[in-house]
Amino acid sequence: MFDLQPYGTIGIIFALEAERHGLAQVLVNSPVDYSSDGLSCTWLVGNVNVAAIVSGIGRERCALAAQQLISKGAQWVVAAGFAAALDSQARVGDVVVAHRVMMENTDTEPIECSASMIGAVPPSGQLGYSIWRSDLLTIDHIVLDSEEKEEIYRRTGAAALDMESYAAAEICSKQGVPFIAIRGVSDVADQSLPVEVAELAALTRWIERFAYVILRPGIWKTLWKLRKDTNAAANNLGDVLGMMLLRLI
Repeated sequence: MFDLQPYGTIGIIFALEAERHGLAQVLVNSPVDYSSDGLSCTWLVGNVNVAAIVSGIGRERCALAAQQLISKGAQWVVAAGFAAALDSQARVGDVVVAHRVMMENTDTEPIECSASMIGAVPPSGQLGYSIWRSDLLTIDHIVLDSEEKEEIYRRTGAAALDMESYAAAEICSKQGVPFIAIRGVSDVADQSLPVEVAELAALTRWIERFAYVILRPGIWKTLWKLRKDTNAAANNLGDVLGMMLLRLI
């Protein structure tokens, strides 16, 4: 069913280190080699290399990471991380497996994800939460307002949105590399987030993020809840990725 050769490579792109944490926990007993900056790592799982890159937020960085993985021999590529739910039935910790990834208000066409990779994902409910198989929308900004989420859902019908996946899908499609996007839901459709969340996400250095949070005690409670929700999303995402890897190799 699958055509990975011994010591082939599966590449996975995360925007944030927090998104990679769940998979790292699943693969804790696998040999791993980290780059000097910690942003790239490779696990040996069976006879397959699982290469992961933390690219940073946004399509341009994701595209660069996808090209880097392919240049280093990745035979399959996964865009993984957090997503905002658009479908009101999706809950925090649910996982969205994209049939297609799309962009809105552009001349681009939706890109189909690999049927073989989709088939390697466990059935919904098997791991204790819903696994959605639907369209995923990539957008160029963080969507904070629940009304904007509702409007986007009405226009697109996508179950969730992110800021990266289409870029990786486009690179893979042009080069004939099987691709899939898998996302853990970190905030639900009827949930609005404060503007400080977007401002915090734009900061790249941990000391800047720390200072930003310390100076804004009014958002501590919101950030604490968001941290719990992103942990749940990362853990479930890691489980689904781990199960898919086992079935692929």
